[in-house]
Parts: sequence; structure tokens; C-alpha cells
Amino acid sequence: MKLRLLTSEEDERLLDKRFRIANHIQNVMVKEARRRLNNLFRDHDYKELIFNVRKNGKWTKAEKKALQAFYTKYGLSEYSFHEYVDTGQKQFGKNIDCNTRQKEATKVWKSVQKFLFSNGKAIHMKSHWHKFSIEGKSNSTGIRYRNGFVEWKGLNIPVCIRKRDHYAKECLKNGKIKYCRIKRSWHSHKWRYYIELVMEG
Repeated sequence: MKLRLLTSEEDERLLDKRFRIANHIQNVMVKEARRRLNNLFRDHDYKELIFNVRKNGKWTKAEKKALQAFYTKYGLSEYSFHEYVDTGQKQFGKNIDCNTRQKEATKVWKSVQKFLFSNGKAIHMKSHWHKFSIEGKSNSTGIRYRNGFVEWKGLNIPVCIRKRDHYAKECLKNGKIKYCRIKRSWHSHKWRYYIELVMEG
């Protein structure tokens, strides 16, 4: 469910700053992911494992276990990415909470998974102008919806709920919010901000 945020100029200034920080965090994680992948691909034992699997055309249980050991060795897991973003990006704690930082790390981890297990496309950095959303992990901490307002690290922004939007009113009255996502789109001469409420069920 997507609703308009009634932002002031100060809200927009701070949101733009936080989008820039979130984009920086994501790019830092992309750089770190590339480094870890390069270390993995340079490992001679890993290359030998992959060569043998391709030669035989299938994976044995021992080979799968060995592959997982390589991923652990080079920090290729979602948990490891969360650990890295928590230790390396704490200076942004005033603007970006821990859960939101971890969500940025998760986005990069999903790209790594696709690279390793699916289409094999390269992992790219993004410019600030291509950063369109920031999200939390729950509605209890970080980015939260409360009684018609979005609360996030000192921000308290009213949400526009139209009188005739009976669906939104019903969801907010009887539904349970899993987490919130702040989205933005460019309109004429500035960003326009929205809250996307992800509901349970």
C-alpha cells in the first residue's frame, strides 16, 4: 500500500541526505562484495573444485560441503554482509539505523547470490539519482508508521490518506504492518516522497 508523504522543505532536505547515505552504504557493500568474490575466484583450490564439477557434470555431497566452506572462508553470506555493514558504517548511525543499513547489505547480498547461482551478471554500483527506495526490517524499530505519521530518527512526517481511500483505511485499521519502505520519484523539479506499507498476509 503506497501513500503520499506530506513533507516540509526540511523533511525533504533530510530525506535526500539519507538517500545519499544509504546509496553510499550500498556502494561500499558492492565494492566489498567484489573484493570477496575476486579473492574467491583467485583461490586455486576453488578453481580446481569448479573444474572437477564441470568435468563430471554433477556435484557430490563432499563437493557441496567444500563449496560452502569456501563461501564461509571469504565471507560470502548474508550474515557476514550484515556484520560488515554494522562495523564499518556506524558513523552514519545518526541518520541510518542498524536495520536499514542491514537491508542495504541484504540488497547487495541478493545480487551476489544471483551472480553466483543464477544469471552471473556483474554487480554494479548505483548513482544517487538511481536510488529510489529505503526500507526497514520491521515496524517496531527504524522506519515506522504510527497513527498517521512516519517516524524515523527524528523525522515525524504526516501521511496523506484520502477520505475516499476506504482500502487504505481498512488496512490500517485491521491489518498488521510488517515493515515500511520510503520511496521517491522525480516530479517536475524535485523529489516527491511516499511511504509503502508492507502488510502481513
